Amino acid sequence: MTSGVRHGTAPVVLRRAATLLSRLPEPIAYALYPFLVHGGLDRWLLPRESEVAVEALDGAVFALDPHDEIAREILHFGAYEKRNIEIMRKLTRGVRGTFLDIGANLGNHAVLLASAFERIAVFEPNPPTLNRLRTNLALNGLSKARVFDVGLSDVNASLAFLAEQGSNPGASRFLEAGDGAEADGVPRLEARIGDELVTENDLGPVTAIKIDVEGHEERVIAGLAKTIAEYRPLIFMEWDARRNGPGCFDRLSGYRFHAQPWELSGGRWWRPFARGIDAARAPRLVRVEPDDLKDRYISMLVGIPSERPPEL
Repeated sequence: MTSGVRHGTAPVVLRRAATLLSRLPEPIAYALYPFLVHGGLDRWLLPRESEVAVEALDGAVFALDPHDEIAREILHFGAYEKRNIEIMRKLTRGVRGTFLDIGANLGNHAVLLASAFERIAVFEPNPPTLNRLRTNLALNGLSKARVFDVGLSDVNASLAFLAEQGSNPGASRFLEAGDGAEADGVPRLEARIGDELVTENDLGPVTAIKIDVEGHEERVIAGLAKTIAEYRPLIFMEWDARRNGPGCFDRLSGYRFHAQPWELSGGRWWRPFARGIDAARAPRLVRVEPDDLKDRYISMLVGIPSERPPEL
């Protein structure tokens, strides 16, 4: 069940959404999910309110817009990229330190991974998304989470920013050269060099970093070079071969990379079924090399320092 969020008051009902997909076995639900969501068909199965509050995985609470694709996955499964969260929880168990959530969006990862860390630093430059992020951190009482209303990069500058207005605001991103970054009238948002913010705000030791910035990953890694070299954190990042290049790997020397087997199987149409099959199994990771990732999209590429065993 869900309830409308009344501004200025706490949500009245905070129970798991009773959507059709949430009632199905997860292997079936995950196989159906992309076809329903990307076709917009699942909107007929969701609450009619423009804003709802829902109790998600392990009692976490999120204020959500059901029209947002990330929010809809939380409504259906209790978490966005639930299997990724499960793997991150296993790998970060007992690490403590500070978690950097770069491209925090509405706070899915920060909230659901909070218990593993002493401190959390979240980075989100997009104002509408930032407001929802603050709300969700407050709903979960995460006083140890510090919010930075900037993006991370390898420069201190105002960068051209494309704010997606459709069903997936999470696809908003800094524009790179050749993507219209120099066009007149393109809004600009502040970006900072990560190493400087870590030092200025005494954020160390940094033990884990999540990066989901729609193609700006290499520049984020470059701006965190000193932090990564000093603390050797676990790194979880989205990989999209259309936007990311081998520079990501070149800047992470001494790291081994892993992905879930289903993310490496088949093509676009088989991918949802592979994800469904994987949901019936225990979480797994396999070693990957840069050449394995050509022309691929990986929702979570896991970078593990070579001195650390990769066991889940």
